Amino acid sequence: MKELCMLLVFLLLILSVHAARISTKPHGKNHGIFHKYHQVKQPHKKLGLRAHERAHNEVLSQRAQRWQLTEEETPPPSPPLTLPHEPLLEIDTLQCPLGCVCQYAHFTELPISRWIQHLQARRAAAVAEDDAWDYERAFDSNEADSDTYLTNPYMKQATCILQEETDVEDLIQKLPHDLHALILLYTSSGRNKSVNLSTLKPLNQLSTLEVRGGLNRSLRILFDEPLSFLQHANFESVTLLGDDNYKRPKNTAHPKDSYDYKPRSESYEDGDAIAFAPLNDYDLPDNIVPYDVYKQELIKSRMPTFYGFEHLQVLRIHGCELNDLQWEMFDGLTALDHLSLERNGIRDVPPFSFYGALHIQTLSLAHNLIHDLHYRALAGLLELEVLDLSYNRLDKLSERSFPPFPKLVRVDFRNNPIRHILPASFWVMNSTRAMDFDSNMLALRLSNNQPFESLVELTTLQLGNVSIVNLGQNIFKGLTALEKLTLHGSIRTIEFDAFAGLHSLRELELSHCGIQEISMDALMDCRGLEVLDLSYNNISYFPAGLLDDQPNLEEIYLQGNQLHTLPHSFFLRSKLRLARLSENPWQCSCEMFNWRPKITNQERGPRTKRCITDYTSGKEISCRRVDSYVYDNRYAPRCNNYNERSVFYVIHKQLQCGPGRVVITHTQRRTQPNGVVQSPSMKQPMPHWRKIEESKLKHMQNKNQTQLHPNEVGTKHSVYQLTKSRPQGINAWAQRNSLAYVIKQEHSKRVEHVVKEEDNEISNEI
Repeated sequence: MKELCMLLVFLLLILSVHAARISTKPHGKNHGIFHKYHQVKQPHKKLGLRAHERAHNEVLSQRAQRWQLTEEETPPPSPPLTLPHEPLLEIDTLQCPLGCVCQYAHFTELPISRWIQHLQARRAAAVAEDDAWDYERAFDSNEADSDTYLTNPYMKQATCILQEETDVEDLIQKLPHDLHALILLYTSSGRNKSVNLSTLKPLNQLSTLEVRGGLNRSLRILFDEPLSFLQHANFESVTLLGDDNYKRPKNTAHPKDSYDYKPRSESYEDGDAIAFAPLNDYDLPDNIVPYDVYKQELIKSRMPTFYGFEHLQVLRIHGCELNDLQWEMFDGLTALDHLSLERNGIRDVPPFSFYGALHIQTLSLAHNLIHDLHYRALAGLLELEVLDLSYNRLDKLSERSFPPFPKLVRVDFRNNPIRHILPASFWVMNSTRAMDFDSNMLALRLSNNQPFESLVELTTLQLGNVSIVNLGQNIFKGLTALEKLTLHGSIRTIEFDAFAGLHSLRELELSHCGIQEISMDALMDCRGLEVLDLSYNNISYFPAGLLDDQPNLEEIYLQGNQLHTLPHSFFLRSKLRLARLSENPWQCSCEMFNWRPKITNQERGPRTKRCITDYTSGKEISCRRVDSYVYDNRYAPRCNNYNERSVFYVIHKQLQCGPGRVVITHTQRRTQPNGVVQSPSMKQPMPHWRKIEESKLKHMQNKNQTQLHPNEVGTKHSVYQLTKSRPQGINAWAQRNSLAYVIKQEHSKRVEHVVKEEDNEISNEI
């Protein structure tokens, strides 16, 4: 047994020596040193050459240390890499403790950075014009960003996995103290484990902290000391607790003392004064306080507070059951820009909950249980730009729901059972540009009381699951800047001037609304309309003058309706590029001869970039985005009265329709009772088979004439003279031998033959 063990040890030593020798052999670009060097160098050229030098030398030191562990003779190390001197950036990967991974990464690669980018993208989508209409924007992709290092810094990051037996304080001491980002992951679902923020004090260069726990929030974060150097904090599925020894400001004035806004409809007898009554109004001894006050003080002593995090810019708390909000919790966060409190089970938002962070630009309270909002709940947020209240339980909006938001750009009400929007609900949102409503639980009941009054800068409005019988002209009155309007739900009729005054409207979507009737004057004043979507409704009649005031219309969607025909002027629009007409019971006739498959059998393709370049330098002067269209026969409209064949096949092959029709002037209409005349420029050539039939008919007529008058062949007598001398015989003979007469005879023979076959079959059955 001992000999076998000795043999195994000897083999292991030989293999280790052999591996060390192989690792020292150069393999071009795959050589270990240069491979590590290129991994560090390529993605981050903006850091300077000095950082690459340090990385190269560190890889050499790591390899030398591994050779020393093998207790073999160390080969001569390679000479250190010398590069021009630039600002030094150390890579202390050797100090990373067990259970952690230390590396360099861009800030955009962190999870919290991706969330920030998402928030900024939503705000930019509301502020900037829609890309579909932005034809003037230049897209210069070759322009180098000289501030890449400043906007997307190269951060020193450590990711550590915590377990039940992990000593957090010892782990923090072993980490490099110049870390920029720290991610702590707790994988155990057993007993609770606590982490004090005071243990992170040695990491005084830390700017980003992310802590994630399990589903049962067994990881507890104790706020016993503020981290004033922290800029970004992300807490997910953990329990946040306060500490009695935490230093909080004393004798601070309540926000109600300095807030004096009240909506016009609020009465002074609603009991709000009792809710904000000071404690000294109670007629009690000095050492006795009411139970409710005692309970609130107890909650405050246990709640986490971010007082002292003076440089904190981003705070994200998700799934932490932080459902008892107090205004002291965020007091002192003067630099906070983004705050997200999603999935915390919040039912009520107390008054002045965010009054301590008055510079918040983005606030998300989505995925909670909020059933009502009072204007004092969000009071003081005068810098707010994006508000997300989706996936809550709000049932109505009124004038008393919101405080003034002078800079609010986007607000999201999706997936809330909102049934009513009372007048003056959005008087305090004059700068809002995007607003979303949608709910699968209850329908939004719109009324003609101008629910969106004063939203003079609103450009995008989405209303899902609305319920209204007649869409009148007062619902969208005053939305002069509206560019995109989307409506889904239940709408029976659209009345005249329903969208009057929407001069900037470019895209109107009214799909899946069950619309039965639409007035021919419904789109008056919408001269800028470019896309109209009326798909999947119950429209059976398309008014002839509906599109008379839309000279810029490019796309119209009418699929999924009950249309049988369209006006003659439908395809005479000069800018029309796409008309989706499929899934309709079309009754095909020659009136559809001017339908164009190039318009109906298309779908929108990818957007392309077109630029005007300078002839001499080749530099792009101006660029724009252009919509492209792809031809596809699947979208061809089909005839309900011709076995669902394509409209264009039936018109040209089966009906053999003549040239198209053009609309004549009013003067010509007096003489033409039908109002249309044949277009001479659209004369179609005679088909080849028709030429052959006419030539056969002429040959047959000449042959018949020769048989009747053999002596007159070759003379100068014309057919007219022959018919004049013997009109009855020649006309009867020509009629019998004409193509129509032959076809009629063959048809009667076929019918007679079929009747005989049926009689034979009946007799056989008998």
